Amino acid sequence: MAELFASMSVKWALDKLSSLLPASLQVATAPSTTCEGLEDLRMLERTMRRIHAMLHDAEEHWIIREESAKLRLTELKELAYDAEDVVDEYEYEANRVSTEVFERSLNTCNGKRKHRRLPTGGTPVNDEHYRIKPGVVPVPSELAVRARKAVQSPEKAAALHACCISVFPIVGMGGVGKTTLAQLVYNDPRVNQSFDLCAWVCVSEYFDTKNITQKIISSLTKESSSLSELADLQEVLGNKLQGKSFLLVLDDVWTERRDTWELLCMPLFASSVCRIMVTTRNEAVAKLVQTMPFYYLDCLSSDDSWLLFQQAAFSVDQQDDTPADLDRLARILLGLPLAIKTLGSMLRYEADEVRWRYVLESDIWDLEPPQKEILPALELSYRHLPIHLKRCFVALSLFPKGYLIDRSEVFGLWISLDIIQCDGHNSAARLYFNEIVDRSFLQVHDIQGLHIMYDLIHDLACFLAADEFFMLEADDGCIEIPPNVRYLSIHRISGEISVASHSLRAIINYTVQCRHSQRTRTHSYKHTHANPTPMSIFEDWAENPEELLLGCEKLRALVFYEDEFFLSKALEGFMGRAKLLRHLHCEYLLDNRYDISEYRLELHGIHSLINLHTLPQLYIGRNICNMGELKSLNKIKELTVRGLADLDRKEDAKEAWLHNKKHLQSLHLDFSRAIDLDDSPDYMSHELLLDNLRPYNSLRKLIIQRYESSKYPSWLGEPSFSNLTTIKFLFCKSERLPTLGELPSLQFLHVREMMFLQHIRQEFFSHGHGFKGFPALKKLKFVQMPEWSEWSGVDDGAFPRLHRLSIRCADNILSLPVAPFLSLVSFQVTDCPNITAIPASPSLRQLHICRCVNLDQLPSFPSLTTLRLGGPFKDNKPCRLLNNLSSLECLTITCNLMTCISLEPQGLPLLRKIKFSSDNLQYCHGLSGFTSLKELNITECP
Repeated sequence: MAELFASMSVKWALDKLSSLLPASLQVATAPSTTCEGLEDLRMLERTMRRIHAMLHDAEEHWIIREESAKLRLTELKELAYDAEDVVDEYEYEANRVSTEVFERSLNTCNGKRKHRRLPTGGTPVNDEHYRIKPGVVPVPSELAVRARKAVQSPEKAAALHACCISVFPIVGMGGVGKTTLAQLVYNDPRVNQSFDLCAWVCVSEYFDTKNITQKIISSLTKESSSLSELADLQEVLGNKLQGKSFLLVLDDVWTERRDTWELLCMPLFASSVCRIMVTTRNEAVAKLVQTMPFYYLDCLSSDDSWLLFQQAAFSVDQQDDTPADLDRLARILLGLPLAIKTLGSMLRYEADEVRWRYVLESDIWDLEPPQKEILPALELSYRHLPIHLKRCFVALSLFPKGYLIDRSEVFGLWISLDIIQCDGHNSAARLYFNEIVDRSFLQVHDIQGLHIMYDLIHDLACFLAADEFFMLEADDGCIEIPPNVRYLSIHRISGEISVASHSLRAIINYTVQCRHSQRTRTHSYKHTHANPTPMSIFEDWAENPEELLLGCEKLRALVFYEDEFFLSKALEGFMGRAKLLRHLHCEYLLDNRYDISEYRLELHGIHSLINLHTLPQLYIGRNICNMGELKSLNKIKELTVRGLADLDRKEDAKEAWLHNKKHLQSLHLDFSRAIDLDDSPDYMSHELLLDNLRPYNSLRKLIIQRYESSKYPSWLGEPSFSNLTTIKFLFCKSERLPTLGELPSLQFLHVREMMFLQHIRQEFFSHGHGFKGFPALKKLKFVQMPEWSEWSGVDDGAFPRLHRLSIRCADNILSLPVAPFLSLVSFQVTDCPNITAIPASPSLRQLHICRCVNLDQLPSFPSLTTLRLGGPFKDNKPCRLLNNLSSLECLTITCNLMTCISLEPQGLPLLRKIKFSSDNLQYCHGLSGFTSLKELNITECP
């Protein structure tokens, strides 16, 4: 429900106003500050609390049907957003006065003037007038359970005729499993082996021949296309398919126009064999495109529905004890797998049987159908989400249908919309995202970690988002944004767009040019590998980019992915007007540039954005930005500064006032250069610079990159940094590490490519003897340390909580500490050819050793269950490493030089799984003696 976000906004503003009011009393010393102004703020606070309570009631009462109630709700939401604006502007003025130490009254801000446009004292906001009466959502009474078998054979869909282009449609209602069946066919190895090329495209309601052709090309080449004309794209596709056998899946097709379908198929005739599988809800579409009888996918039978529901709702040991009458829940769900899985996943979180029966008896099953054919089961699943997950889910409506979602994009969206707060680790975002997936609102799409929202679930999100969320899918003409829209998503748009709106809170742009774009509360324009990107989405603004953000003074977040020259000009006149801005993220299309010498994005004037919580990577250098711009940004939570080596005075670093930023959670300091060495000023010691960049003690995450001094400032590693949990050293040229063992909360330490580091000794753990070191560390990683030869000074009791240890590419290391790591669970040591021994660990369960040729024996690992060995091995005899492993269950050995292997069953009594891989393996001795062996896998053998 859209009121979720209005309620969130007013709650955010209430918290902020409550924290500001005591401060305003303290600063109310100037003669112009009146008691009347403070009373107005108190009155505003009381009004906002009533608005928040009534919006919360509206959410609890679910869906509003009465027109008068809808109107009252709309007015309440308008008041909520206006109240937030008032509080934000008041806070801006209060912070500006505090930062600039102006000797004038706080009532010079226009907060009071704007406040008087809101209801005062509470009389106009009449609780009874705005009370939302309980409403119900009718559900179709004709919904009934129909039968089909749950298991569908991939061969049925793969048995395509032998003509040049054959089209096999799969038809079924939403949520019945058409996409899942198509995926079974598409991913079946037998099908893949039958075709030279395969491509999958999600089409959805809008059938754009050019866009679909672009997606086919991108799916085949894994690259973006720079072409924008359909004729050119079809020529490229035809050349790619020439003489090849081709399988194409078009998922969720709606078009009934024969001309667009035939136009799409034209370049496919270049293939020797083309098989097209189409999924659709519309039987008329199937009849239009079919060259063979379509397959109608029916619903699950009652028994199969109950079986699937049990798998989703109960653990394995609970399935036999479920009350029999609860199988009515599965029958109510129409035999639709998506609905069954979604509701079952929701009820898995409900341990109380009474709660289950409440769901069963719910009147939602007897109501009329809601808009867009949203299934009642899916609505009910949403209804039982916690309030924070409801907001997270509704925000996902800003992604287009069929969009492959990366979790980092979701995290960025939620942070930009202030649904979650940036903590430097995205811990809350991960928790929420995983729960959304667990409840089946998002599905895992592939092994790369991308997710997808099925169409029926997307329809639900859009239905709940109501009129405050809007998606544009037009291609021509001037686009008018409806006045009530606050969160706007643009998809495949090429006409003129007017974004000058005092109501817009977010614009997300998903075009063929951009993967992820957000504007107003969130502006975001991001390049993608999956969608071709021939030119900027804002080409119509190229001549006057400074006019792009006119009228967008209520931006809360601005995330841009564009040409840096365009960005500089667009931001040039915007900085002074963006006083409500909380999130700023600007990057150009070529992301993650290693060499910053050509970086041109200018952020002059950023110092005026004193409400910023996040901002883009800052590049210090000529005509780009200076450290003094950060002085007044005391609310910043995450900060990356690059080009620090270009600072010519230590005072320049101190001007950032990092020590005063109490909210800073994550800090990334990169001592790279943006200025050519011939033109740069005298070299400034990195130690002096880092000493003047000391952050506030509340910091949680610190990354230091390309640091070159031999010493570190004293603050680094001080126990007073009690919240610091993560530290990374990347590409540094220092010869040693600082003392970090006394940090009380440090959990993750990553050291990568410290090319000159030779020794890790006692000073790494503490400044004096007697302190064990690293009391909270859980994960330690060393990568690419070619000169590292010694690791000593580890006393018994050090690393008491270390769970994971990884050492990779340390050519000179001879041995590791003798003292045992008592809590170690996982240990990886690879590409360490000179290492001869590794420490014992009574708790170790997983061990991975690869290319450690001089390691010829292991200590006792009584808890080890999984061992992966990769050659070469000393004397080509890996069995020397298999002693004292009485708990080992899974063994993997990979070595191309290995010709023979002999195992001793009596030394490995619990071994259940063995995997060998070798180009030269000829003999395996001792396998018959493993009585517990369940799986044997031998690959790459002659």
